[in-house]
Amino acid sequence: MIDSSRYAELFRTEAEEHLLRLNRELLRLEEDRSAAGAVEEIFRSLHTLKGMAAAMGHDALASATHGLEGLFQPLLRGGRLPDDACMELAFAGADVLTAGLPGARSADFPRLVEDLLRRLDPVQGGGAEPTGVRSSAADAPATRPSDPSGSIRGGVRGVATVRVRGELLDRILGAAGELVVVSQRLEELGRTVESPEVRSAIRRTAALASALQGEVLASRMVPVATVFDRFPRAVRDHARRAGKTLHLDVTGGEIELDRSILDEIAEPLLHLLRNAVDHGLETPAERVAAGKPPAGTVRLGASRSGPTIELEVADDGRGLDREGIRRAALARGIEAARLDGLSGEDVDRLSTLSGLSTADSVSETSGRGVGLDAVQTAIGRLGGILEIRSQPGSGASFVLRLPLTLAVQRSVVVESGGGRYALPARCVREVTRVDPDGGAPDAVQVRGETVPCRRLAEALG
Repeated sequence: MIDSSRYAELFRTEAEEHLLRLNRELLRLEEDRSAAGAVEEIFRSLHTLKGMAAAMGHDALASATHGLEGLFQPLLRGGRLPDDACMELAFAGADVLTAGLPGARSADFPRLVEDLLRRLDPVQGGGAEPTGVRSSAADAPATRPSDPSGSIRGGVRGVATVRVRGELLDRILGAAGELVVVSQRLEELGRTVESPEVRSAIRRTAALASALQGEVLASRMVPVATVFDRFPRAVRDHARRAGKTLHLDVTGGEIELDRSILDEIAEPLLHLLRNAVDHGLETPAERVAAGKPPAGTVRLGASRSGPTIELEVADDGRGLDREGIRRAALARGIEAARLDGLSGEDVDRLSTLSGLSTADSVSETSGRGVGLDAVQTAIGRLGGILEIRSQPGSGASFVLRLPLTLAVQRSVVVESGGGRYALPARCVREVTRVDPDGGAPDAVQVRGETVPCRRLAEALG
């Protein structure tokens, strides 16, 4: 008998991975009922999850998973394709499994399992054990959770991975950062040392400290697919409730981002995706009337641009309602004269004002502009920028520009009044030389533009 408490967290994380894979393959199978390998991947995830749950003593979860195995067993043998009823039952089963995960288990999970098995019973021919599927107890020894000291994942042999607690990585990174600072100070002091051997050792120490910091930073980087994989199922369900049809195009999942940033952007991205479905895309009838295909397209992508990453949520819908935004801004008390002088892009940016809404009624999900202030606030807190692009009648795009990591901040170091100051590089647009004759000026000309100046002593007291 294994010590289940030792493996509890590992079981939860691995179960979540199997459920993500299950939902991904269900979506692929729904779009193409003859998708090669989809049924095999679904059955493999269910089979593994069933054995893991049985080994951990989660009998209800194992029972529900076993029931879903029976649904796919005939498909695994071939001979027929899944119909709409089968797919709906499979998606419902995936929701039940999600509700049964430790740490997020629903209070009525046992009832959900009973309801699921009752719905599955006629499909499985009275609930008899499917041919070729062993019982949960027989599977348990072969599929118990892997030891946390390391495992081979993703089918890539020879690549061992180890699960490490996030807070432990944070502490290691903090120590590595302090080591870099100390080594840099040593380098400064080493310039006054006459011994070449000592100076060489100091330089070597600084190089090793920097390399260590880089390796720890790399260990915190995870593919954005870790978050992206959660969205297709949510978007699919949301579109069905809204009476919309769409294709979700996801790209750039292999791009890596700091784990702490990735955790923070999940909710803002989901909000933007829901907005695209609810208020960006038209209904199929409206799209056909506008000369568009009945199914809309929503794009979720990631790309790397130097030290930043760009995440984009875009759609080919109606675009932002600029007249609606103007009316909402007027209702918020913004003067009409100020609005008259704004360009279309400036009006689009007004959609991020707190409390501004163009929706005619309040619903579970917000209209374009509702909640965008929260999205912008979240992105700003991470040191990023939210860009909005909209073409009336053709769609809208929301681009999140984010630093790759918050663990290390690139800075511009300046000296003034005998003190040294570090300015975040993301806040520096350019560095220019100013003629000091006549003392510190109140303003300078930069390529014809007047830029106001302030004394650092006055700014910092």
